[in-house]
Amino acid sequence: MNKIIYPQIGNAAQRGIFLALAKEKNLKDSITEAQLMFKYSTKKIRSKELINCSKQLESIIKRGYFEFSKLGQIVNYQKTKKINNFKLNFVNNNKWSVINTKDKRHIRFDFEFIPYSKKLKNIILELKVVWKIPKKVPNRVQKQLITYSKNSRKRCIVCFLVVKKFGKKTNFINTHPYWFEVNTRKAS
Repeated sequence: MNKIIYPQIGNAAQRGIFLALAKEKNLKDSITEAQLMFKYSTKKIRSKELINCSKQLESIIKRGYFEFSKLGQIVNYQKTKKINNFKLNFVNNNKWSVINTKDKRHIRFDFEFIPYSKKLKNIILELKVVWKIPKKVPNRVQKQLITYSKNSRKRCIVCFLVVKKFGKKTNFINTHPYWFEVNTRKAS
């Protein structure tokens, strides 16, 4: 399968999950809309690959809807916000040294939830659809979430939905979530 279609699968999956979470459409209609979005956003894809991708999308959206509905009520989807810029120097693991600069920039996040418990902070969720189990959060995503959390004081998490295909004909596809929370404290 051509790697260029992976971002389109992720975008279609995010849209389908949002439609289901926001109750704009039921789960089945959300999956159908995401599959159509993917079909018409990709050029030169063979029908065999399209069927395989449609099954993957269905699995991703079902798992995403199930997992994210536990987080709380959805507030925003793919919101862009102007924020203060921070210079981030990577120390190790999830530790960064943070220096405030006077610049401002725009940053986009995938989902924002209000937790069901009023005691918890709002949650910013970055969704990544992948085909291999991640070992850590990429530095670019960490910088994005740390910069946003420094401006808003919200809890930032990343969910990797890992698509697993079983069998030669990929007749069984399952999706597993892997959660990471980005530590936004200043490094000591």
